[in-house]
Amino acid sequence: MQELPSLSVLVEETKKNRGFCELQPEHEWLIDQENKEYFNDAYGITDINPLLEDNDGMSVLFLDSRGILFEWCKLTQDMYILGINEMGGFANIIYHPEKKCIITKDTGEIIPDEELECQAEKSAEASLLIE
Repeated sequence: MQELPSLSVLVEETKKNRGFCELQPEHEWLIDQENKEYFNDAYGITDINPLLEDNDGMSVLFLDSRGILFEWCKLTQDMYILGINEMGGFANIIYHPEKKCIITKDTGEIIPDEELECQAEKSAEASLLIE
């Protein structure tokens, strides 16, 4: 079994090849008090520690009080779990993007992003057949 690179290497790889950068001061609204309260109420996420943002400034990667790595997309209002810890989350970003899971807003259910895409495709196909 191949050993993972260090955390710093995984973070740099994420920045270089996955479109992320250091959180810019003008984008701190992504993790403002209103969003922190929403994250706590909707997902039970507390003590947000922002790490990186995407190059468009619409998504932020952060750790919570348990050390779980999340991604919040302001544009779609979607919350993703990337890994149960920082190292695993960054490794998943680089090597296993299929492990990215969305937390559904209505039920709090955790669904692999790929499965959600398959469900959407099946739903679209079914609606085309009905028409």
